[in-house]
Amino acid sequence: MNRKLLMFLAIAAVTTAPALAESMDDQGNGSESSKPRGFRFFDNHLTIKPYVAVSYTYDSNIDSQRKADDDNIFCVTPGADFTWRGDRWELAGSLWYRYNAYCDYADEMDEQSYGESLAYKWSNVGEEGKGWNLLLSERYQYISQSDSLMSGDGRGIWRDRENFVGSGVLERRFTDLWHASVMGQYYWLDYKNDAGKYAPLFGWSQFAAGIEAGYAASRWTDLLISGGFSDYTQKNGRGYRNYSNDSQVWTAQAGLGTHATEKITYRALVGASWLDYGDEASDAGWTYQLSANWRITRQLQLTLLGNS
Repeated sequence: MNRKLLMFLAIAAVTTAPALAESMDDQGNGSESSKPRGFRFFDNHLTIKPYVAVSYTYDSNIDSQRKADDDNIFCVTPGADFTWRGDRWELAGSLWYRYNAYCDYADEMDEQSYGESLAYKWSNVGEEGKGWNLLLSERYQYISQSDSLMSGDGRGIWRDRENFVGSGVLERRFTDLWHASVMGQYYWLDYKNDAGKYAPLFGWSQFAAGIEAGYAASRWTDLLISGGFSDYTQKNGRGYRNYSNDSQVWTAQAGLGTHATEKITYRALVGASWLDYGDEASDAGWTYQLSANWRITRQLQLTLLGNS
């Protein structure tokens, strides 16, 4: 039996500076509780929040196998988040680096990971409910195989991998009742299969596009219909040459998007999907999409997601 003992200790240190000016809450009123901590620049429009997180783990069986090898692992993660706000727009991003240092197996297991993300949103919707909303985002990550340290995968299960995702949503509000939006997304994942003695893992990419239209039946409830298309391309390995690398998915859904209260929103959509897999097989079935968001405070939100 593969027995494992894990002990984990984490310390997070956040480097901040006193706010240079009062922040404004949603109603435009200064509030001590709403002051974001961090370095402030350009008349408080730019906020930068650097941080450092440090953790220690003792693993009694780093490979999760019968012949157990133990080790002490230290992990340090420096990074920074920033937010830059204008009159109708906001740009938020993050940059981070992580290094896992093994005391006894440094040459074989020391790993580093890093990543960045950006999100831009802009809106010119007026009080009458007409206008445009735009959201653009991207994220890149290079993740070491040892990121699954706590789940007991050990060496030889994961691979170093990098992934990128970019997405955009453009919404038009024609009136305070009618609105429509288009979206697009690109996702790319690549595994570094340099360890030749292990079976390869297959990377893949996806392009997705969709449309959605809605009618505000009341102040609290939107009636929604949506449709989408996705194209997947897989990196094939030996033994899979009889299949195409490409698969496609079409979806159609309808449902509700609503405010339960001023701070709680949710979406509930159901519909059908059609899948064409590798030009060799096809399938169809029901699909659903559920989400809920509770904005507890300006700095704290709780989100629940579920889909088929």
